[in-house]
Amino acid sequence: MDHRTPPLRFSDAPRGVCRFCGDEILKRLGSGEIKSDRRRRWHNRCLEVYKVAHWGDVRRWAVRQRDGGLCAVCGAADKPWEVDHEYPLHLVDRSDPFAMRFWMMANLVTLCCDCHKEKSAKEAAARAKIVRLRRKFGHPRGHSSEPQLQRADIPF
Repeated sequence: MDHRTPPLRFSDAPRGVCRFCGDEILKRLGSGEIKSDRRRRWHNRCLEVYKVAHWGDVRRWAVRQRDGGLCAVCGAADKPWEVDHEYPLHLVDRSDPFAMRFWMMANLVTLCCDCHKEKSAKEAAARAKIVRLRRKFGHPRGHSSEPQLQRADIPF
C-alpha cells in the first residue's frame, strides 16, 4: 500500500459501529432513550477527519480555511500554494494504532510552491542518503524500508 494512503483500522466494522474510530454509534430517540443507530456507519466528526485525510479537495479547502493561504515558512500570501505534511508520511509506522494523526489537520501546513519545492528536495536528499547508507552497510531491511518516527519525535 502506498505510504500516502491513510490507514483505516475499522473498515470492516458492522453497521452501528464507526468505521473510523470503532466506537458504537448512538442515537437519541424522541422519548429521550439512547440506543444504537444501525443505519449509520460513521460518527459525524469521524467522517470529517476521514474526508480531510482521504480527499485532496476537502484537505485543501480545510487548510485554506485555517491558514488563509499564508505560507508557513515565508509568510507569502500572493503566491500559488500547496498543502504539505509537516512530518513526512514515508517515515510513519502505519502499524501504529495512532498513525492516523499524521493525516490530520495538526500535521498539515500551507507552503508556497517555492518553499514546498525546497522542503521536498531536502527530504528527498535525506531519504536518498539513508538508502545509500543502508546499501553500503548491508542493512538487513534493505533499501525498501524507511526509518520510523519514534513517539518522542512527535509533538502531537
